[in-house]
Amino acid sequence: KSRGQCEQGSIQVTTTTVDELAMKYLTSPDDMISLIKIDTEGWEPAVLRGMNQTITQRRVDLILFETGSTWEDGRAAYPTNLFTVVQYLSEVLPEPFECFYVGFRCLLPLSRSNWDPVYDYRKQHRNVICGRRKEYMLDLFRIYNHLDSRNPAPICYNPPTLLSGH
Repeated sequence: KSRGQCEQGSIQVTTTTVDELAMKYLTSPDDMISLIKIDTEGWEPAVLRGMNQTITQRRVDLILFETGSTWEDGRAAYPTNLFTVVQYLSEVLPEPFECFYVGFRCLLPLSRSNWDPVYDYRKQHRNVICGRRKEYMLDLFRIYNHLDSRNPAPICYNPPTLLSGH
């Protein structure tokens, strides 16, 4: 059970993990989760923890999550920063994910070689997409932004200016 806050006090809700759902519903070895979208107002790191087995067993292709000030200001279940999450997803796993900020009209790589400390200090909420197949992320991004599939891959490498446009 987890407690959430509301205007009248607190309420009790039943929670589960992605790992528990995957064990229940992914019955065949070929069953996959195409996309998981996480927007849990600061609890994203907790959700990621609760899908560790699903991630390491390669049962999910794409993870889209929101990051922001709630991760570090005490409202999160597991206070952390974006660098720690990206490092885990892109370096620690046996078959790593590639992670990108969903920037203004392009995807901004978040790998160690492209990392900029400003990413951890942005207080606006930003979406991050991580996946094992970059072409899936690019296709999803093109669809989201109504871009023609014949356009070159929308990847950019100028962090401060690209993040300010959204």
